[in-house]
Amino acid sequence: MTSEAREGFYTSGVPQAEINRLGKFTYPDEVSVELLSDSVSQRKVLDVGAGSSPRLGKWIESQGGEYVALDVAPELISGLRKNAGILGIVFNEIVRGRIQTLPFRDKSIDVSHARFVLMHLPPGDRASAIQELLRVSSQRVYIMEWNWRTMTSKANPQEIGEFKELQYDLAELFGVDLNMGEGLDELVRKTVETTGQKYEISVKPESRSEDDYTKDIEGLCEMAIGKLSMFLQDERATSRFGKERLQNLLSGFNAFLTRIKESPIKFVPPEIVIATIEKK
Repeated sequence: MTSEAREGFYTSGVPQAEINRLGKFTYPDEVSVELLSDSVSQRKVLDVGAGSSPRLGKWIESQGGEYVALDVAPELISGLRKNAGILGIVFNEIVRGRIQTLPFRDKSIDVSHARFVLMHLPPGDRASAIQELLRVSSQRVYIMEWNWRTMTSKANPQEIGEFKELQYDLAELFGVDLNMGEGLDELVRKTVETTGQKYEISVKPESRSEDDYTKDIEGLCEMAIGKLSMFLQDERATSRFGKERLQNLLSGFNAFLTRIKESPIKFVPPEIVIATIEKK
C-alpha cells in the first residue's frame, strides 16, 4: 500500500501521550529559537505544525513578533489553546489547516517556520507544500526535518538498533519518512527552481553528541503505545493494518520501554536538518 493510501499519523487521532510528549520535549524549540533569533521582531511568524506547546509562540511574542499557529490535528490545536491559557497567553491566530493549502493570502506572512511536517506528507505533496510556504511568505521560510539515519550509539548499539527498527515499522504504517532531512536539500532546491524567482538557500544539520537521552525515547515509546492501543480498538484500523501486526508492534514498544526504564541508554539523537529560504 502506498503512503498516499494511508491516513497520516496526526490526521487519524492523536493520543494523549503524544500531546504530553510535545509539551515536555524542549530541544526542537531550542533549535527554533536560535534559528529565528534575528527574524521575529516586528514580524508576523507562521508556525506550521505548531503542536500543543506554547513555548515557541510565547518566545516569539516576547521578542515583539506576532505568532500565528497552524496545525492539522484538532487535538493539538485544543492542547495549544489549553496550555497557552494555563500560562495566561492568548494567541491571536490559532488555525486548523493543511500545509498543502495554507489559508493565508499571498505574502501575508513575513516568516514561515515548518517543523517536521514534510516527513508526514505523501512524496507527491512535498514540493507543493514548499511552494505554499513560499507563496504566503514575504521574507523567509525555515523548514526543519529529522534524519533518523544519523541516530547511532557507541555505548548501546544493540538497543538503538532495536528501537530504530520499531520506529521504522511504526512510521511505515503511516507513510512517515523518518529520513526526510536526508533529501531536504535537493527537494528544496528543485522546488525553488520551479518558481522562477530568486532565493538564497542554505541547508545545514543540527546535531548533538552522544549522551543519555533516555527520556526522549521513553516519550516516543509512550506515544507509540498510545497510538497502537487506539488502533487496536478501531475495526477499520485493524482491518487495514492487521491486528497481529499492531499487537506485535505494541508488545515490542512495551517491552523496550520497560527495559530502558530499568537501564538508561546513551546515543546520538537524529540530526535536525534545517533549510533556510530567503527572498533576494
